[in-house]
Amino acid sequence: MENGEVVTLALKFFMYTKMLADPGALHNAVQEVRIMHGILGTSSFVLPIYRVLLIADAVITVMPRAHQTLTGWVESRIKAKTGMTLQLLSLIATELLLALSDAHSLGVIHGDVKPDNVVVTSTNMPLVLRLIDFGAGFIGDPAGESLSYLHGTTGFVAPEIQKQPRHYSPAVDIYALGVTLLYVLLGRLPVPEINWEEVRMSLAVFMSTDKVQTISSYLAFMLHSDPCVRPSATTCLMFWKPRCNQDHLTRVIHSE
Repeated sequence: MENGEVVTLALKFFMYTKMLADPGALHNAVQEVRIMHGILGTSSFVLPIYRVLLIADAVITVMPRAHQTLTGWVESRIKAKTGMTLQLLSLIATELLLALSDAHSLGVIHGDVKPDNVVVTSTNMPLVLRLIDFGAGFIGDPAGESLSYLHGTTGFVAPEIQKQPRHYSPAVDIYALGVTLLYVLLGRLPVPEINWEEVRMSLAVFMSTDKVQTISSYLAFMLHSDPCVRPSATTCLMFWKPRCNQDHLTRVIHSE
């Protein structure tokens, strides 16, 4: 029961045998519990872990069951031939940026932002999204960690982590969010490279020419090849939040 409503629960199993055999799986399990149940346990924009259970052969995390992933939501809209709006695209950006703002302010880098790691907890308008799966994340400065393997998902990883030495910073999350927004807009992953003319044409379906230039330019800003140039989550919020026109997102955004 939450806020007087019955909540359907979901269980996620981390099997001991897999974690013992795969150090990466152990790292992911530990990080996810530390971040989602601990550090970000009070964030309204991250799916909470209610309980962590230890049984004979597994660690179990107990979470609210989501309606679907953002991937499933996009696919269902494509099948229904439902159009996009600037307000809806901005709402998606804003809710995910609020989650990243919470994370980054507490020294957490998600490391694997993508539509599959975003859940839709309510399909009623306004849409309610929550960020999940912090297993690939970092706490504090990742520079001192062994980064021999790639954190993230192909197509969403920033340029600076596709080569050695890998450089992780909060900017990798902004890049991945930019790709995620293009996925929402285009209905597919923009590979092998982003076709900006296609992006502008997709935006032009539901906004004026001047707004097309403004939105496409900001997406390109989020996807800049230099992580030092990309805007922070707080700066991004100052751009996207006024465009979503949702009074329920009352977070005060301060300029940097």
